[in-house]
Amino acid sequence: GAYGPWRAALRPLVAAASGMPARILGDVRRLTGDGRTPAPAEGDPEAAADGEEERLRMFDAVTALVRSATLERPVFVAIEDVHVVDRSSLMLLGHVLKAASDVQLLIVLTYRGSATSSGPRPTSSCWSS
Repeated sequence: GAYGPWRAALRPLVAAASGMPARILGDVRRLTGDGRTPAPAEGDPEAAADGEEERLRMFDAVTALVRSATLERPVFVAIEDVHVVDRSSLMLLGHVLKAASDVQLLIVLTYRGSATSSGPRPTSSCWSS
């Protein structure tokens, strides 16, 4: 499913998070499938946000969580079999790589080139700007 590789990596960070705003943790929990984002207040302009804005808010929440966790200790994330990872996970990877490039974060990816078709590589959109 969507964000599958990120779920296991983010759950311990959420459990250890202290002092993070509830909205950020809610967005991360929604991404991991562990909860829902609290409903926006009536009249909140975000209530009318489209899917792209919602996705960006979740991605920003993940980045904020990762950045916060790296203040306490370096963070290691392993994503296996990137050649079969869903597009949403790759988009989140690209967002985190760009937005958290200045923190103590090590991301290791495994990829088996022979397991893909001769078409475009699934990770190509992750590295483009």
